[in-house]
Amino acid sequence: MEQLLQTGAAGKTHLSLRDMAAYAARPGGLRGLWAGFPALWARETVYIAAVTVLNPLAAERVPQPALAAFAVGFGSGFASAPLQTLNVVMKDERNRGVRRAWAPLLAGDAATVLNRLFYGAAARSTRTGAAGVLWYAARRLTADEHRSR
Repeated sequence: MEQLLQTGAAGKTHLSLRDMAAYAARPGGLRGLWAGFPALWARETVYIAAVTVLNPLAAERVPQPALAAFAVGFGSGFASAPLQTLNVVMKDERNRGVRRAWAPLLAGDAATVLNRLFYGAAARSTRTGAAGVLWYAARRLTADEHRSR
């Protein structure tokens, strides 16, 4: 939706079906809506594995389960940071129709490439870590409710 508002629908606060159909009909339009999907899917797989597998294991086996939940969330956010970067690059309108829009990310020396791939990773990972703590708190509250019944 954000892409549609950026291109050809300036000044609008909502989009009609006609706007969406016109966008999809443009060269690369429909493909542009799905660009970045593989990277997004891979990133979500990392997050889901962290929440459904690693968080429960960490919460059961360490003395500081909330801290462990934060660490798992932060770690999954940091590990998936390059995937998020690839997703953003592929979704960018400026890369519409560019076959290998991600290639410039991998150009240059190792320090430059790592900086590009992990740009903004600390902030995103902190958010993911906080979500891990919320997951732990919700799980604990639910468990406490079941025990009190």
